[in-house]
Amino acid sequence: MLNTLLKPFLRDRFLHVLLLLGVGLSFFQPEKIVQFSQFVDWSTIVTLIGLLMLTKGVEVSGYFDFVGRKMINTISNERYLALFLVCAAALLSTFMTNDVALFIPIINEDT
Repeated sequence: MLNTLLKPFLRDRFLHVLLLLGVGLSFFQPEKIVQFSQFVDWSTIVTLIGLLMLTKGVEVSGYFDFVGRKMINTISNERYLALFLVCAAALLSTFMTNDVALFIPIINEDT
């Protein structure tokens, strides 16, 4: 199981380059290494992790597929469907930021 979790990180060359770059740049100011954890806003990270877990849970439950199929069956014209999705994104962005609205997928491309 641990191998399954680590496999994407072991194959990601861009991540390796960034890690090497970070280690190399940390030699220029070694006294700041102990402060690295203070540079991260951990409450934001925890909030984003919670949002992604919630979204994944709703996706696994099949609710997004249900809503997507319901919208496709109700709105038969692609132009009206696109207009509805744009208006729904505009409405959602009034209550939450745009990046959060984009994190919540409504229609799966496989449908």
